[in-house]
This record gives sequence, structure tokens and C-alpha cells, in this order.
Amino acid sequence: MVEIIKRNYLLSLIVIGLISLSLYSTYAMFTSSVETDDIVSMNTIMNYTFKINGTQNLKVSPNSKLRFNAIIENDMTGAISYGLYYKMIVPETLPSDVVIAEVTNNSSLTTSGTINENSQIVVPLVIKNNSDIEVNIEIGIVPGYATETQGVNQLIYENGQIPITEKISPEEVGDDSCSSTIKCTEECKTIIENGMQYNKCYCYVGDGTEIVNKDTSGANTPDLVEGLIPITYKENKWVKADETNGDIENLWYDYNAQKWANAVLVNNSSRSTYQNASVGTEVKEADILAYYVWIPRYKYKLFNAKKVAGTDSYNARTKGIDIVFENGEEKTGTVTCSIANNGTESCSGATNGAYYTHPAFTFGSIELNGIWVGKFELTGNTTTPTVKPNVSSLRNINVSTISNTIAKISGSSNSYGVNSSKANSHMMKNMEWGAVAYLTNSKYGRCPNGTCTEIGINNNSNFTTGCGAAPGSGSSSSCNAYTTANGMLASTTKNTYGVYDLSGGAYEYVMGNMVNSSGGFYSRNSGFSNAPESKYYDKYPYNTTNTAGTRGHLGDATSEVVASGYTGWNNDYAYFVSSSFPWFHRGGCYGNGSSAGAFYFDYNDGNAGSSYSGRAVLVRLD
Repeated sequence: MVEIIKRNYLLSLIVIGLISLSLYSTYAMFTSSVETDDIVSMNTIMNYTFKINGTQNLKVSPNSKLRFNAIIENDMTGAISYGLYYKMIVPETLPSDVVIAEVTNNSSLTTSGTINENSQIVVPLVIKNNSDIEVNIEIGIVPGYATETQGVNQLIYENGQIPITEKISPEEVGDDSCSSTIKCTEECKTIIENGMQYNKCYCYVGDGTEIVNKDTSGANTPDLVEGLIPITYKENKWVKADETNGDIENLWYDYNAQKWANAVLVNNSSRSTYQNASVGTEVKEADILAYYVWIPRYKYKLFNAKKVAGTDSYNARTKGIDIVFENGEEKTGTVTCSIANNGTESCSGATNGAYYTHPAFTFGSIELNGIWVGKFELTGNTTTPTVKPNVSSLRNINVSTISNTIAKISGSSNSYGVNSSKANSHMMKNMEWGAVAYLTNSKYGRCPNGTCTEIGINNNSNFTTGCGAAPGSGSSSSCNAYTTANGMLASTTKNTYGVYDLSGGAYEYVMGNMVNSSGGFYSRNSGFSNAPESKYYDKYPYNTTNTAGTRGHLGDATSEVVASGYTGWNNDYAYFVSSSFPWFHRGGCYGNGSSAGAFYFDYNDGNAGSSYSGRAVLVRLD
């Protein structure tokens, strides 16, 4: 068949005309490759026509649909046969909750057949992505001859090319259109790579007015600490993102689409280069010192205000915690809580259904727009800490050493570009862990459809950061890297934009400490000779037992998420701190299987364990 095509110069032409993009996502991407000397034209209703080799790559966001026309034209002499196919790019196989079909009520399909010379056939197609991951799908056409000698079905599909044979009714798909609300000249870009021209076009669903920030979730704009470079994952690499979040091709974040804002600290030699670089410039892994993910300020709807085991007033675990982003630094929740010197929590208005501004966004006397959380467990060494993927986490150091090491990122004369007077780097507190865990178990994380999926485990026995596997997987010496399909199972967003290593990997110490019976600081084997400043750790009431009870604080993902006894949500361990073991550690270890998870909490004495690490948090103070 290939020889016939070459000898007779058989060409095919697909015109993709966008009809609709809606549901939950605000954008989709179309990528087409054409010869550099071909002419590309586009009209104002998002139809674009060009000669291609029969393929079109479509990236469709989680929980969205993409409806378009494949217009097949025959400019040959004589009839030809054709067949439309799909081929999965990412992931490698079609997820069960993704549908690729012709939109029709007819009994027969037009996704394959014959077409006469100088004719065209319009095939309405839809990709319904009901999964919680972005899918990259190649749509293509296989041409053949439609003569008596060649036959009408001489179509040869190559490996991975699956004929489109499904159909779906127009009523089920819907007929909404975004063609009247976009500005194509502003949303389409041309890139030339390796002698090929790529035209990328996006459809933004809106009211027709110009919108600068494409994120409509209400999340606060990330506070870029001096030294941080905003990044987005594009074409299998991290590139500099558009800080204004208005360039859809280099979009920084979209929390409605589970795309959390990422940023990096880079080394001294490359910092000014990246700061002055244009949007879309690759940020090389070798230059990166630390990855961070932005957790925007929010309030959440209380579901277990009395912290009674097994209580979940609105199915927050299975359907998602109700989270509302707060714009600015004002507390809009109706609940107020305070922690006494002895660790006891007192709250006003704390009833199920009331909204509570998460306390992780209060740092001492400062109200924060959000916090930057280390994307991976702490790496590097005690002199030069890093937050990097695909390396062994930093372990065998006690709690005070972890804390002092992380503080160096914002210390005076640091090598990270952080202004020590305007930012603070500290070890993650127990309450900050809770803020990440709750956002994960919301529609902005692992519950986009009202059905939650448990975060996957880093089951790598070598403590390699960013590895991922399905929840409950047993330990393994191999690593599914964080950018792979299996690796992303362990992300808070089930894509590359989330936080990793929250389940498994190393046990993560957090700054959560049970005070003694007089309200004094319990150091045990943590290495602290004196209590840290109060803003750096969370206090918990004294008790000699490790039962979860009601000693947790609202928002810290401890007592609120206990299912029964020593078991938390998703079968995670739930052991509270005690007088002998006053320090919290979170997430579990690589070998904990189903007991590990974002809601795992346990106790220890703060010692330097071979399987214990920590996590960095960075906040802007001005």
C-alpha cells in the first residue's frame, strides 16, 4: 500500500473545524504538523485548513469534551477509500472512561467508506474525556483505492491505529459552541521544529470579553518568592510559564483542570538567564535546585467538626472535600479556632457544614495568599538541600537537623536567589500537610467528577523521589518516574503538576509536637535543645497513649479523618503522638502498601532514622 501511495502521489486532506469544547475544562490543544512550505489559513470561526499527512494530535483536558468536524476532501482523479482512526499517544491505551465516536443518529457510520473525486465528506466526531487525566490522541486518515481492481477496502492500519467505529447521539454530546467567544488570532501560534511547522490552536470558553488570567477557579495568583521561576510542563519538558497566566500555550495554572502552579529555584549561574528568558524557554533539569507547588489559600466545609471516628457528614472522603478558594488574605470562613499553650484547640461556630479558613495559611501573625510546598521529599545534603525528582531522599537526620537544613534555602547569603528578608523556608508543619491532603481530596485534586481516587504510592525501595504506582502496591526496586503514566498515579492531581511522595517513599517528619503535661516542649531525640519559635510547629495536648481520639486540630488531617480505631481514610494508619513518641510523621513508607497514604499519620521520637525524611515549605512574607 505504501508503494502505491508513493507511485501515484495519493494525497488526503483533513479539515478540522471546531464546534464545541465544554464541560469542566477551559481549553484544549490542537497540534498539526505540515511541511514548512505549505500555506496555513484560518477563518474566524475556528476552522483551519491545510495539507497534512493524515494526522492530527489532540490534547483534551480532564473531564472535558472536544467536538469537531473531520472534513475529508479528495482532490485526486477517481474515487478513493478512506478510514478514520485514533492512536493513543498519552496514555498508551485508551482509558475506559474516554470515548472517541462519530456524532450521529444514523444507523451507519461515515468514519470509513469511499469518496468521489473533487468531493468532500463531513464526519462529526467527539472525544469525551471523562477521566481525571489529560489525554493526547492522534486522529488520522488511512487512504486507499476504490476501483474495481483495487477494491474498496484496501486500507492498511499500522500498529496502534484503531479504526473509529463507535457512535454517539447528538443529544448525548450536546450542541453548545464556543466559536463565537474566542479570538483565534490571539489563541493560535506557529512553531517550527526540526523542519516541521506546528500550528497550535486553542479554544477558550468565555463570555467574549478579554480575560487576562485563564484560571477561573478563584485561586489566588501565586506569590512568586524572589528567585522562583514559574514553569509549565510542555512537550515532555519543563518550560518557563507565563506569569500573567494569559498565554494559553504556556499556561501556568488552571486549578479547575487540576493543573496546580509549579515553580523552581535554579542555580546562581543560570538564574538571570531564566529570569530574562522569554516564555516557553526550556528550564533544564541540571539547573534546577528545588521544585515547588502552589497551594492557594482556601476555606473548607467542615465534615467532622467534633472529630468523632467514622463521621463524614457529606461524604467528603468518597465525593470530595468542599473547598472554596479565598481571594486575598481575608478569612471568609465562619469558624474561628485558637490553640492554647497546652495544645488544646478551642473553636467558635465549628459545626458540620460551616466553612473554616484553613489555618495553614496563617504563619505567625501573617496571613498568606498561599504556600509553596516542596514537590518532592527533601533531597541533596545538609549543606545544600534540594527538592529534586529521580534521586534518593535526604534521610538519617533528626528533626532539628531537617528543620535547620530546610531553613538554609532562605538563609542569609543563600545560593538559591531567595531574599531572606522577604521569604521564609521552613520544615513542613503538620497543619500544612493537612492543607495539601485536603486540597488533594477535592475537585481540584483527585475528585474532579464527585468521585475520589486514592493517591498512588511511591513504592521504590531505594527511596527515589517522584516514583509512583497504584495505591497499595508492594515495594519494588524499580521506579516509575513522575512523568510517566504510572508515576502520575502518585501525584495529588494525577498529572505532572501535583505534589509527589505524599504516600510511601520515606516517612516524612512534620513539625507537629505533643507538649508535656505542663505545656512544655517535648524534644525527646529530635535534637532540639530549646523549643522552636511557635510559628514553626503545631502543638498537641499531652497524653500517654497513641489513640487518635479528638486531640487533632481541624484541618491537620488527623482526628477528622479517622475511620475507626487506628485506621484513617483509605485504610491509612492513624496513630497519634504520645509522651514517649511526641513527633508526627506522615505518608508512610515505601513498604507500607495499603496503609500508606496522604491521610497516614504516625508517631516517633524525632530521631535520625534511615527511612525518615522531611519536606520543605516556602512562603512570601511581604
